[in-house]
Amino acid sequence: MIPNFERKNIENDPLHPFVTPEGYFVHFKERLMQRIEEDKKVQTEVKSQACKLWKPYVYWSIGVAAVLLLVVSLWKLSPLQHSALPEPVELNAYDMSDEEFQQFLLDDTNEDYWGFIYMAEDDQNVISSR
Repeated sequence: MIPNFERKNIENDPLHPFVTPEGYFVHFKERLMQRIEEDKKVQTEVKSQACKLWKPYVYWSIGVAAVLLLVVSLWKLSPLQHSALPEPVELNAYDMSDEEFQQFLLDDTNEDYWGFIYMAEDDQNVISSR
């Protein structure tokens, strides 16, 4: 199909194949600058909406990472892991004699506790002797 150039008022000139409407370039710069400004406004609006969507997730992920870092550091650097704790002793009263049991209690408890017990016994002896 051969287009009808006369009907569309387009000249068949190889140097100038396109025809522009009259007055098209008179206000071209103003229209172009106006479109650029509109595009900038749209881009900043889209950018601000995208920031609003991802900001809460960033804050939550930073918080979770900080809590995990704190927990792992407390767990790994715990002084209980590096201290020399005695091994737990299984106490079976049926296998122990009375002397072994008393020695276990003496070794296991604090001296202040036994001092308190002896003082309480002395107080009871004083009260009962009156």
